[in-house]
Amino acid sequence: MSTPLSHSSFGPVLLLTITRTSSLNSFDSSLYLALISALTSAATDDAVGAVVLTSEGKYFSSGADIQEQLAVAMSDSEEVDISSLPPFRFMQAMLAFPKPLVAAVNGPAIGIGVTLLLHCDLVIAAANATFWVPFARAAIVPEFASSKLLPATCGLQASNELLLLGRKVTAERAREMGIVTLISGAGGERVGEEAVSMMRNELLEAAPHGAATGLAFVALTRLKRAEEMGLEEVCREEMRVIEERMKKGQVMDAAMAMLESKL
Repeated sequence: MSTPLSHSSFGPVLLLTITRTSSLNSFDSSLYLALISALTSAATDDAVGAVVLTSEGKYFSSGADIQEQLAVAMSDSEEVDISSLPPFRFMQAMLAFPKPLVAAVNGPAIGIGVTLLLHCDLVIAAANATFWVPFARAAIVPEFASSKLLPATCGLQASNELLLLGRKVTAERAREMGIVTLISGAGGERVGEEAVSMMRNELLEAAPHGAATGLAFVALTRLKRAEEMGLEEVCREEMRVIEERMKKGQVMDAAMAMLESKL
């Protein structure tokens, strides 16, 4: 059985690579659980100074797995405990991760492939990467605290270009919006290699105590922001609304339409 996530160590940098290329690196329960396990382990591993997340193939991620989403929408399940859901547990793991977390976006990013970037300390994108959050088209509300973080990051008007209008934007536009840190000169899957080299050469191995500096930086910035903005509760409320829309059948209708369009 193939694994949805591969692990490679380059000195103090752990490279996590999503390998669900047959589904354009969509997020399903198996991938959520693999990422939870990897982040939880890396958080307490003294040999890991930073984590880089990237993907194989042409896509960074096509978002949530539509087939799995459709199956959930069609089920007759009773009240769902949001705390037990793999997507929410993954969000918790990212929110609490205490070390520098870098995304290397090798290609198109859709849905959660975009919103997870808001929880990374650095985002490096290939020049041909695109960013799209078609939540309205999927009949769901923004997730992973993007309802709060996108306006805070981009400004209300620019965030509505993504959230309300559902426009797909280029890497350069995403950099202007504050979603992307750097646009890579490397292409495709080489973006991950560039991110690993950057973290090793410019932080972790550039000076004594680089790993400790990274920990201190993250504690004062990303972790403090998550606490002050109450991001875990924002994630929980967003997921509650999504579950509610699923029960009404709205998500099922949208998921079927998206499957038919071969998104």
